[in-house]
Amino acid sequence: MSSPTDPDADPPGGGVSTIFQNIAHGFNNGITRQASTQTSQPEDNLGISRISCRCHLREEMAWVLHMKLLSDLDAPEGTVPKWEVYLEVSAHDVPKLMREGFYWSEANVDHERGEFTIYPREDNTNLVRFSRTYYLEDLHEDPQWMAQLKVYSFELDVLSTFRLRDLRVKDILKARAYRPQDHEVYYYHAHEPGHFINAIYDDMPLKGWWPWPKEEETEDEMEDEAANEAANEAQA
Repeated sequence: MSSPTDPDADPPGGGVSTIFQNIAHGFNNGITRQASTQTSQPEDNLGISRISCRCHLREEMAWVLHMKLLSDLDAPEGTVPKWEVYLEVSAHDVPKLMREGFYWSEANVDHERGEFTIYPREDNTNLVRFSRTYYLEDLHEDPQWMAQLKVYSFELDVLSTFRLRDLRVKDILKARAYRPQDHEVYYYHAHEPGHFINAIYDDMPLKGWWPWPKEEETEDEMEDEAANEAANEAQA
């Protein structure tokens, strides 16, 4: 953990577009494998994961939302973050998620699909060694989004003790949203306040996991609101 690196740099595999393409490819492959092996079973069979039952829905979700979160946004330049999180969301309607808020919690996780990866050690010691993957989905009867969340770290025990409930909106380093053919609609970077833009709703306050714009409310109020909304979805 002592090797210096750029905390704003992307994980192994190239730039932002490359890593998210790889994430999306893995997400599609995982869903396809589960769908191809699924057989007809009673609806109350708990062995079938939620996402594998709805795997066809992702192909209908054309909007994409990317977020990167860091363990410490205020760490000195060159400091190795304890962990980095990459969230890729496929959605039916990003403008709707802006109007109504984008909420998720551990309740949205399909725990049976959790996995981790060990990357081969190479000459470059600045490359992360491990990642942990979570699969999430909207819990409404008509799901509006599905997501894959990957946590990267140099230490396996960091991933072992990592908990999604510890993530906060204030941990978001950057976020972007776009519709097909890379038509960008939203951009945020915590370290570049002069480069925020929402091309759909301008400065309309956004709720839930949107990092900007926000109403004048405390961080605790925002987190409580997000947790309560996700809990309500789980009970619906």
